[in-house]
Amino acid sequence: MCSDQSGHRIFVREQNGELLSTPDDLVHLGVSAVGIHRNWVRIRSIQHRLSNPRFLAAFFRGESVPATGQAPPSLPLVTPIDRWGTTPILDVPLSAPSIAHIVATHLAGAPVAHRPVNRPTPTLDPEDEAPEPPQVPELDPSMFSRGVAARYRAAQKLSGVSATLDDIEAKADRILADLLNLLSD
Repeated sequence: MCSDQSGHRIFVREQNGELLSTPDDLVHLGVSAVGIHRNWVRIRSIQHRLSNPRFLAAFFRGESVPATGQAPPSLPLVTPIDRWGTTPILDVPLSAPSIAHIVATHLAGAPVAHRPVNRPTPTLDPEDEAPEPPQVPELDPSMFSRGVAARYRAAQKLSGVSATLDDIEAKADRILADLLNLLSD
């Protein structure tokens, strides 16, 4: 695929070598096929890299969208899009008969009517507008000192643990040495 020097016409070479181009009527009407293709490639890149319809909606509204870079060359140019604007997780191209059907219905002036998306509207009662702040529980003023005292008592009770473990280790070493002496005799 390539474009002419004016940047409005696209040329495509078919597999049999025949060269096709966008119609002259589009150029005379001021429709830039190259511009349309660039926008579509940008849309596909947004769908592929950001995969959230909100970014695509922002792009259509003319708002800024994070940079996505180039779409991968293997990305299908036309893919199914559901009524929420999302594409399939796997990059599946739309089949040629499906594309032909969509184009034919649009050219006939009878595109498929999409069902509107019902969005629930939240309703607030006037009484619910300002909820009361949650009650902060009152803490016992002596709680901190009780916690410190409990940790001090635990440290006192565990103070002999190191000496006890040292005794057990020494006994284990003596038993192991005795066992090795028995086996070596």
